[in-house]
Amino acid sequence: MSLTRAIDRLAPLLPAQGPISIFIHHNPLHAFEHLPFEEAVERAAVQFGREPFLVEARYRDKLASGRILASDIEALLREQLGVRGEHDVAGLGSRLSLWRAVLLHGIPAAAGLGGGSSDAAAVLRTLPGMLGRTFRPLRLAEIAVGIGADVPFFLTCRPSVAMGIGEILVPVPRFPEMSLVVAVPNVQVSTKWAYGNALPPIGTLTSRDAATTRSLRLRLKREPITALLSNDFQAGVTAAFPEVQRLKGELESLGAEATVMSGSGSAVVGVFRSGRRAEQAAAAVARPDRAYAVRVLRRRPAIGDDGR
Repeated sequence: MSLTRAIDRLAPLLPAQGPISIFIHHNPLHAFEHLPFEEAVERAAVQFGREPFLVEARYRDKLASGRILASDIEALLREQLGVRGEHDVAGLGSRLSLWRAVLLHGIPAAAGLGGGSSDAAAVLRTLPGMLGRTFRPLRLAEIAVGIGADVPFFLTCRPSVAMGIGEILVPVPRFPEMSLVVAVPNVQVSTKWAYGNALPPIGTLTSRDAATTRSLRLRLKREPITALLSNDFQAGVTAAFPEVQRLKGELESLGAEATVMSGSGSAVVGVFRSGRRAEQAAAAVARPDRAYAVRVLRRRPAIGDDGR
């Protein structure tokens, strides 16, 4: 294609003037002015091959600096959720309060907490309804494992023993109440790196121990469960990332009965005797580390037809 023809094709999409360094008064997306703002930006991103919005980390930086206020986020959530915002979700709080916590705090990336997998599961649960289609649970699980080994778990959100590559789930009935602290050091661990560098030889993996797997499937009390906590990634990750081992030791000094690294790291989970002690311990963890007092979710929360 000649330069002249290329310019002719691009001209309707571009502003009639070059960039102005002092004062901007012209709309660079004038070819999309007939669309709502967000749709216009997204369409332009496809057309020009550019990102339409800042990455999440940049928004969180602005939240931390005060450029974005928590009150702004809450106001937008109230507008989006309407009366559904006051509905209780599995006894954990209102839908508004849970969404507020997710947006203000988020699920830290590269921390072994399944943020990406849970997002994928949420899409799988809501997309069929939005498209007017129905999938049987088994079919959804098949689709889920094609996305990621731990995505099926987030479809059910119940304490389970995972076998195979993580896609075979056996729910643990009457799972005990547990007060936990999830602590995240100021370091990220790539899942790809962990699988390639942190695992011991396959024959020594905990999941290969049939006795351990059988024990986990029993209706155990809290003490035996804490005694069985293990993570095959842990030794390799803590050797490369001493911050993880340091945070484990800090939770233990704050009263944790047991600690274990979450997934491929870098988050650490501590088990505490009561919710009050967990809250006190979480509050004692200093920045730049982050810590959250949580409890075990023993059933999947109810959500609206649109996933909110």
